Amino acid sequence: MSDEENFYRALINAGNYTNIDSEYRIKHPSEPENFILLDNVCQRDNTLFIFEGKTGKPEKAFGQLRKAYLSLSDPIHKRVVVYNNDFNIYSKIRLFYYSFRRGLLIEYSNNIKELNQYRFRDLGELSILLRNL
Repeated sequence: MSDEENFYRALINAGNYTNIDSEYRIKHPSEPENFILLDNVCQRDNTLFIFEGKTGKPEKAFGQLRKAYLSLSDPIHKRVVVYNNDFNIYSKIRLFYYSFRRGLLIEYSNNIKELNQYRFRDLGELSILLRNL
């Protein structure tokens, strides 16, 4: 099973997220004719959670997270995703990088500054960690 699929299972097992989508497509913030494919996006209350995992290439994940934040915080795009029932109305976006190989989940601010770092050993621990974010 791929890392994206395992992470999706952990989100389901956490039990407190809605609108969970693995492989969510959004418009590129500066090139609207192009799309970005996000690993896992979900919602809890009025907060969107974006999770990106790139094996061995965290820099690529940071770029994806930044583009996702810019796109999903844009007022027009925000209205479109809510109108399409992809997500409920949201006012906050949280960004995370994960690595199963390192057992690591890192939360970043919208300008990709590290906020929190969490460790997990297996899918069960990851599910508990996600439940408590």
